[in-house]
Amino acid sequence: TLHDITNLKTPKNMAAEVEGYCVKCKAKRMMKDPKENIMANGRRAMKGTCTKCGTGMFKIMGKA
Repeated sequence: TLHDITNLKTPKNMAAEVEGYCVKCKAKRMMKDPKENIMANGRRAMKGTCTKCGTGMFKIMGKA
């Protein structure tokens, strides 16, 4: 069903969806190779690189 398709969390799906703020470009950009991390305080975060300049990006998502 459509609901099942939209809830798939594969790396390919997440690469198309994750947008973060690049400090070097000073703009919102899509992340290249995003990976989900759990921070020490229990919050989820995405870590990747800027598609334009290659700088590391980090986006805090919320509680796990």
